Amino acid sequence: MPKSLIRTIITVVLTALVLSCATGQLSSVQQDLKAKEFFVPSNTDKGRVYVVRPLGAFAGAGVLTHVMVDGRIAASIGPKNFFVLDVNMGDHIFAVLVYSKQQLLKVNVAPGKLYFLEVQHISGAMTLLSEEEGRKLVVESKRIEPNL
Repeated sequence: MPKSLIRTIITVVLTALVLSCATGQLSSVQQDLKAKEFFVPSNTDKGRVYVVRPLGAFAGAGVLTHVMVDGRIAASIGPKNFFVLDVNMGDHIFAVLVYSKQQLLKVNVAPGKLYFLEVQHISGAMTLLSEEEGRKLVVESKRIEPNL
């Protein structure tokens, strides 16, 4: 077997193992409902970011989408799931990892504010939503626990 093929196989297997460990677990019903009250963080130096993946098209519905924040895997998110992070004020880089694509979104987080990011599995796109759009998608989804 050629060395390049062996390296490729090893890389794919190791990547799959790392990403499979990043799958978020469903939160309790109480935590889900609490997140849907949309309170700002009590820490005055932080903003709250909701990352949501709507149902979308049938294609890819059973595949998790991996989301990174500032270079660390935050969660692997399925359709109609969301997670919440309280992050320090300032610039943060959110990334979607889908197949061999990666899209970055820079968000400047202000203290005491809510942000809503939508993840699209097929395109690998991540967009900043209005608060109204974001709340609607979050209410229709189930909360998972991030790994950060």
